[in-house]
Amino acid sequence: GTPPPASLLPPEELGGHVRSEATAARDALKQAQDDKANLASSKSTLETEGAVDYGPDHVFYSLKGQCFSKTVGEHSYKMCPFGESHQGSRSLGHWSGWHKQSEWHSPYRMMRFTGGDSSNCGFSRELEVTVDCGVNAELTKVDEPSMCKYAAVFLCPGACSEDDLQE
Repeated sequence: GTPPPASLLPPEELGGHVRSEATAARDALKQAQDDKANLASSKSTLETEGAVDYGPDHVFYSLKGQCFSKTVGEHSYKMCPFGESHQGSRSLGHWSGWHKQSEWHSPYRMMRFTGGDSSNCGFSRELEVTVDCGVNAELTKVDEPSMCKYAAVFLCPGACSEDDLQE
């Protein structure tokens, strides 16, 4: 085949003399495009973060990225606020938000994890975690009150009110 006419080739494939100003401009454009992509990615991360409710004044933000474990009998449980929950290698669900139990409860007293493993259930496993005041962040109790529906108690300083701290 005949090679395409020179006018259809990008400058870097022409060979011969390429102007340094053009090369510098192409490099600057490539850098600007990369920077724009990185900023878009950072913006997306921040918008996702902003969509997560970390409680009043972000009191529960310090729990993000942390996981808490508890062994009950032969089962080991792991709960990661704003992340995943597991019983051994089986998923008990992904963070689905805070669950306000009633009008007079604080909206930050129960975490919900939904969409877990459905094997042997017929539906996805779920975990509801009651959040109470505690000096240290720890998972203190886990049980399965009904098939594939799990309940846990999690203590953490972020759940303490002024009244709790004065007791």
